[in-house]
Amino acid sequence: MTERTIGQLAHEAGVGIETIRYYQRIGLIPKPQRTFNGWGRYPDRTLQLLHYLREGRQLGFTLRELGDLFSQSSAGAPRFCMAFRAAVETKVAELDIEMERLQAHRAQLCDFAKSCKEREHSGQCPMLDRLS
Repeated sequence: MTERTIGQLAHEAGVGIETIRYYQRIGLIPKPQRTFNGWGRYPDRTLQLLHYLREGRQLGFTLRELGDLFSQSSAGAPRFCMAFRAAVETKVAELDIEMERLQAHRAQLCDFAKSCKEREHSGQCPMLDRLS
């Protein structure tokens, strides 16, 4: 088992030292064991947790959601897997809604651009027409 300082841990996990300290304060990762000189030493498990948190954040999960999921990992694989699948399905549904909203915005912007191009030489502005 490799143990590392907070700086080494931050570097290997690709996060900042203050992020690690914050995660400790809110209980997402354990505080380190202290050596005789007071230095904190972090085990491999903490690095794994940081990778889990970082990847989860990149996928759109909140820290609270990740913490809730992680707390269920001690209940065993079947329960954790069910909770994880449900959380992932919820995220997928949220993404589907967001994608529909973005597609509608995109279509509206394309319509604006098309209207502007069609009226470019006539001196009429479709946006000004809408405002009046």
